[in-house]
Amino acid sequence: MKIALATVLIVATMLAGVATAQESVPSLLRMAADKGVHQLGAGSETIFLYRFTRGGQRRDALVLTPSVTFETTPFRAASHHCVSLVAAMPFNLGDGATLSVWVKSSQSQRVFQLDLDPAHVRAHRAWLPIRFNLPAVRGNYTIVFEVTAGARGDQTGDWMGLAPGTDKSCLFGS
Repeated sequence: MKIALATVLIVATMLAGVATAQESVPSLLRMAADKGVHQLGAGSETIFLYRFTRGGQRRDALVLTPSVTFETTPFRAASHHCVSLVAAMPFNLGDGATLSVWVKSSQSQRVFQLDLDPAHVRAHRAWLPIRFNLPAVRGNYTIVFEVTAGARGDQTGDWMGLAPGTDKSCLFGS
């Protein structure tokens, strides 16, 4: 009986440690909700939460439309060294869109760019993994996500969705 109780306590402690580790990686979707971003409604929101399927995978995503930015809450420098997300566009329309990611501290610097064109590039009709290293910065920093229209400036269907990535050691990974 004592051994069984000790085993239960050890397993409970291990599970608590796993939960704590998972909670230490911030959620982009929770951060957006905390900033007042809601599920897509009947209005004309330019940034919203939306669930859609690409490549047979259904995910909840933070969606940005062209000319819109989303800025995270501040992070401590050196709290994470990389970012892990997946990105997709829900429609095969228009000329695609571009996602730019900036790190903003005392200066801003673009750290990542992704051009998607699912209407013309079959491989862009799935969730694409994004993983990049964060630059060394002093003090706190934020991450800014920006979506712009595709190569011809056509904004038709230019919704870009961002969902948690697979690298749990990175920011936004799950």
